[in-house]
Amino acid sequence: MRRSALAAIALISVAALSACDRKAEKEAPVVNNLVEPPVMDDPENVAPPAPAPVENKVAPIPAPDVDADQQMLDDAAAVGMTARIPPAEQVAPVDESSNQTASDD
Repeated sequence: MRRSALAAIALISVAALSACDRKAEKEAPVVNNLVEPPVMDDPENVAPPAPAPVENKVAPIPAPDVDADQQMLDDAAAVGMTARIPPAEQVAPVDESSNQTASDD
């Protein structure tokens, strides 16, 4: 056991010394791959194009004359807030034991 421990210590020290003895490799020279941007005209001397004149000739659409009650009914129908209940004569009797409506088959 003592021999193997000494051999391991010797191998580790030889590896450490050999790593320290190496000379630093030369680094590759840095290459500048940048390209000069093209020369543009002075932005101060260049005037932006003038916007085209716009005329708004659209007249507002007048609101239709609708009764307030009719408008309320129309709004309620549009959002589904109206219920369509058939008259009492057309309602089928309900069988309370099965929660089904009776049919006249």
